[in-house]
Amino acid sequence: MNGSPTLNVSWTGPTGSGIKTYIVKYSTTNQASPPQDARNITTSTSPVTLIDGIQQGTTYYVWVAAIKNGLQGSYSIRGSARSFSASNASAPTNVTASPLSGQFG
Repeated sequence: MNGSPTLNVSWTGPTGSGIKTYIVKYSTTNQASPPQDARNITTSTSPVTLIDGIQQGTTYYVWVAAIKNGLQGSYSIRGSARSFSASNASAPTNVTASPLSGQFG
């Protein structure tokens, strides 16, 4: 695994027009609403973002709020994900090779 782990966060936005921005907060603290130490990510209208630079083997909690006409809505119910721990990959097994066509010689 190169670099630090990344979480892919996606959500379904509220219906209706005017959603221009989402605020995504994440933390290692498990509570119903974002804690004071939660980190912020602001994203465009796309309902997906990446969280880079997280710690391996750690559970992260994520909250998302929509902004419409300059007003922030309520945060979502938290989602969570655990980043992968770094480890060596197992060796492949049952490897075979054969010519694609013609004779070799």
